[in-house]
Amino acid sequence: RRIDFDGDVQVDGPLGKFRGPSLVLRRDEQGNPLELSATGGVELELGMATGPPIRVSAGTLRVEFDGEVPRTISFDGLVVAVREAQRLRGRSLRGSRDEAGNWELCVEGDVTAVLALANSPMEVSTDRLFARTDPATRLRDMAAEGSVRIVGKGLLAEAGRATLDSVTSTVELQSASGKLARLSRDRLRVAAEFLRTDLQGSWLDGRGRVEAAVLGSAAVEGVRSRVFAADQTVHFVADELGVRESGRKNTFRGGARGWQGDRNLSADEIETDEATGRLHARGSVETRMPRTSSDANASVDAFVRIAAETFDFDEKTGLGAYGGGVRVWIAEGRIDGRRLEITLVGEKRELASAVVSGDVRFEFLRNSLGESLELPATGTGERMVWDAAGGSVDLSGEREPAMVVRGSGVGGITKARLLRYRLDVGSLEVDSGGQAPARIRSPAQG
Repeated sequence: RRIDFDGDVQVDGPLGKFRGPSLVLRRDEQGNPLELSATGGVELELGMATGPPIRVSAGTLRVEFDGEVPRTISFDGLVVAVREAQRLRGRSLRGSRDEAGNWELCVEGDVTAVLALANSPMEVSTDRLFARTDPATRLRDMAAEGSVRIVGKGLLAEAGRATLDSVTSTVELQSASGKLARLSRDRLRVAAEFLRTDLQGSWLDGRGRVEAAVLGSAAVEGVRSRVFAADQTVHFVADELGVRESGRKNTFRGGARGWQGDRNLSADEIETDEATGRLHARGSVETRMPRTSSDANASVDAFVRIAAETFDFDEKTGLGAYGGGVRVWIAEGRIDGRRLEITLVGEKRELASAVVSGDVRFEFLRNSLGESLELPATGTGERMVWDAAGGSVDLSGEREPAMVVRGSGVGGITKARLLRYRLDVGSLEVDSGGQAPARIRSPAQG
């Protein structure tokens, strides 16, 4: 049985309040509705069992019923659905209802959804959106596909695909067509193949070609020095990223590398903690930093490169420690040992001193002016103190005397409890127990 309505049609029925220029209703033999369709521009107010109604406007409407209950619903044309502060817009909307009363929705074509989640408004724009609701049409979860863009309180995200779970208040972002998913929140900018975060911004996980930038911030009191300057952006790449404590604690894993200007840090894992001012790196650690602040953008010889298994740095003290076997490259040559402790000073992060301990060995081929030594120097000892500003190294030994060999022994072999080697001129001083030290020079120096 078919019933046609024309003109300014207004109906208040089981589906809700309808208004449009025409309406077609088909019923079965018992009078139960089977299908309802309308064209020419429709307005529908869907009454909910709980909460405010949903108001929908569209070009066309088609509803299939199961008894008195709608089973499927379709809108075409410019579809706009509004419920209080929440709003949904697209070119078409399809919905189906299961036996428990839950709805599955699909919206396509220039989709925009304004949602109120976790006490914060959020706008999602995409090519296609899928959503599931409970019987009261409260959003349970949502998936967006194609040119996804999410804007929320302190949040901006872009992805090929995104899913949102209102129960756990989490968002997942995935890359598509080789384009990484991206997210910006507070001072963090991150891109990866996969990103997952909570809507409150307290944590974030990323994996697959992670690229991150931590923007600079105002200086913090109680900090003596830093590996990276506080007021400049630090860039990172890694296989995985874990952000905790609302971005104050970040962990980069798998081929991790961080850099700021000419300063570099790479390791299997890098962890930064703004609350404690500590930095920790482990596994194939390598750092590169200027010897002085004036060395930035200078030649490679103006830098110190250090390789180790671990690196820990405390911003409050300006002290750093490398462990697990250390190798240091400087313009003059190479230094090896089991452990290295460094001191950085001030916001310029100048290297003030370095202490190498445990099976110390060095080889110097040039002086600090870059000139080749006629008699290269090698040395061994238990401990070495490098005065970066003064341009000297003190080599000492307790169980065994420190030893310096110049020119494969041609220039002499010197042993003592404490030896001082001048990097600028290649001279050697021997501690003589409080008396005036003897100075030994290479033959080239006379």
